[in-house]
Amino acid sequence: MPFILSNVAVGIVVMIISYYWYKKQQNVTAFAKLVKGSRNIEEEDSNLQNGNSDDDDTLQPQPAPTKKSKPKTHSATTKKSKNKHQIPSDPHFLRRYGGHSGTVTSFAASPDGQWLATAGTDGQIRVAKVDEAGFNLSAMVKTPGTGVFQDHLSAISWLSSSDNNPTIVGAINKSREIAFYRIRRRKNATAKASGSNSSSQYELIELVKRRFDISSKVDEVNRVDVCLADQSHDSKNNCIILTKTEYDPKRPQLKHPNTVAWNGDDGATSAAAGTVNTNSPGIRLSPDGAFLSGRGGIGAPEAKIFEVRRKKVKGVVEPVFDSISSKGVMTLVPATTGAKVADVAFCGESDNLKLHHVSLGIVGCDDGSVEVWDLDVDYKVGADPRFLASVRLCGGGGVAGEKKVICVAASVAVSSVGNDGQRDGNASLYRIAVATSDSALHLLSYNIETTSLSVDFSIEDSAHKEGVGELQFCPSSGHFLYSTGKNNSKEVFSW
Repeated sequence: MPFILSNVAVGIVVMIISYYWYKKQQNVTAFAKLVKGSRNIEEEDSNLQNGNSDDDDTLQPQPAPTKKSKPKTHSATTKKSKNKHQIPSDPHFLRRYGGHSGTVTSFAASPDGQWLATAGTDGQIRVAKVDEAGFNLSAMVKTPGTGVFQDHLSAISWLSSSDNNPTIVGAINKSREIAFYRIRRRKNATAKASGSNSSSQYELIELVKRRFDISSKVDEVNRVDVCLADQSHDSKNNCIILTKTEYDPKRPQLKHPNTVAWNGDDGATSAAAGTVNTNSPGIRLSPDGAFLSGRGGIGAPEAKIFEVRRKKVKGVVEPVFDSISSKGVMTLVPATTGAKVADVAFCGESDNLKLHHVSLGIVGCDDGSVEVWDLDVDYKVGADPRFLASVRLCGGGGVAGEKKVICVAASVAVSSVGNDGQRDGNASLYRIAVATSDSALHLLSYNIETTSLSVDFSIEDSAHKEGVGELQFCPSSGHFLYSTGKNNSKEVFSW
């Protein structure tokens, strides 16, 4: 009997030991999975900070998946993977710039055309090199008192710089500040880039000491949706930044003017510096820095052009910013009776990347027409802009008005191409890009010699699936066009 009880006791002990050993193994396995998941998160965060992403730029359209390879599930992950490669198949498409997990709030090409910067609601500022696929830099907006991904740049631009230090300027959404970010070579970078991606040799850093507050001139209820730097003058001596808060005609009169000029060197502004109400959803600064205009908008009967005044200062070669005229010096009114201004753009001439002398104004109208106006008039004695040419972008069946202009962009003057494919240095033309309400993108040309405006080609229904939201030409050449979609677009295309 004692022998039997002894065996039973040993069995119970063995069972207890086996049970605890089994539970321990389960805990070890779970812990290993947790560590592995943590490492994956750390790797993803590291890739984000280094500018690496599975959602980076694409040079060529990707083929659509075949039925055989189509996943059977319909999860969110599957949909994201499927939509990730939905880029235009049009032959004019060149490249896709991605990498944002949030909506792209603003984008801008550098004055020399070498860089493209994008800002998103995910808090990222991303920079890509136009002539080098895979070159991507990124930085995160850091605002004291807020957590990660809690603030972002709502609008960006580039400073004009002759010292080979590309610098981005942007408006921070919540903190109401202007921040500066510079591309610089890493201190430990070798003379020759390692591997095929030279972005590892550079970094994007904030110039923290240059950040300044603009809340004294910005209404709390409105975000800053435009941040423009005057690229016609060297930023060392004449860094002028224009900010504009969002405009809503249904709201009461704003406490502050919606367009303010700031000294980008010290953040100062005053009544003498010039603050105006453009009563427009956007503003345009002419390439030569001489004029400022609203961008029209819903039901705008006209667009007023304001003068940017400068003065001579002892010891400074170029005239420095003085003020913005309180009243418009010219007015653009659509030539077609009853048409409204949807958008406005300026055309400027270029000489060795130095922009000067704006001579044309482009007006996009809500009836689908695009007009060219001569601004080279003696406006100081009351002369009005002179109408030159127009073209109407008609819808199906040729019925006028079926397409409404959403936005326009204009390039610097470029040499025209003859029938032999060679560029004619004597005859010049301006390129004009137009986005219409049917999600189409149109490229037009205005010939200076013949004063004729014509449509070169149209990309129907495939530029952006959600419709085109904004356009910009390469500032230095006009040979490349950049576009982004409306609302929740996370990418920029080049054409």
